[in-house]
Amino acid sequence: MSKKTRVSAAMRWHSKVGVGLFWLLIVLSATGIALNHTDRLGLAKTILNHPTLLSWYGLEAQPRPSATVHNQRYELRSHAVAGQWVGQIYREAQPLTHCTPPLLGSAQLSNQLGLLLCGQELIVVTADGELFDTWTSLDGLPSGLVALDNSAGQAIGLHSDGRRWLLDIDLFTATAIASAQPLPEPQQIADAAGISLQTLLLDLHSGRLFGALGIWIVDIAGVLFSLLAVTGLWSFLRRPR
Repeated sequence: MSKKTRVSAAMRWHSKVGVGLFWLLIVLSATGIALNHTDRLGLAKTILNHPTLLSWYGLEAQPRPSATVHNQRYELRSHAVAGQWVGQIYREAQPLTHCTPPLLGSAQLSNQLGLLLCGQELIVVTADGELFDTWTSLDGLPSGLVALDNSAGQAIGLHSDGRRWLLDIDLFTATAIASAQPLPEPQQIADAAGISLQTLLLDLHSGRLFGALGIWIVDIAGVLFSLLAVTGLWSFLRRPR
């Protein structure tokens, strides 16, 4: 075999292997760059809890907090962003409004209105499940409410220190009405099962995301990348001049 023929054969082999490894090389490069900037991108603080991903890792998704008002079911879906939990209320799988976890309670205020108490908001909904209004601490909602009660069509907010607040939904005013036995501290939202984005990228970069087979694929790819470098250099040095 002539020198020119050997170089041509090496280049064909080099090209075919390079095309076959193209996407894997892109994935490894992109994940490697991202992992080099873990702190800046907040990869360790970004928690992923999609059911399919949790199932892939052998974890069980925790049931989402929910409440039923006027035969309408409301569900709190939450996730972590930069170490803080944020959430949104869904009705029949449709997003309704923001809700700071946890979902603490609910009450049917009248035949027309219902209430959902979140960590920092009181959400007012209609009997049809539509958003009517949202009351926050910036608008005068007492901080530290842990439960709701309904007395003669009036909303009562129960505080962790035992105080009870009459909540006027029309005027958005709160009036302390009585003392009661201290209530237990509000239950803080637990860290739901989830995988950090950093862990996902590490497992993808190393092939561990796909088990033992994925590790072998990355190992073989590493060997082939080395051969590509060798054949590329050899082809360059042996090419006709």
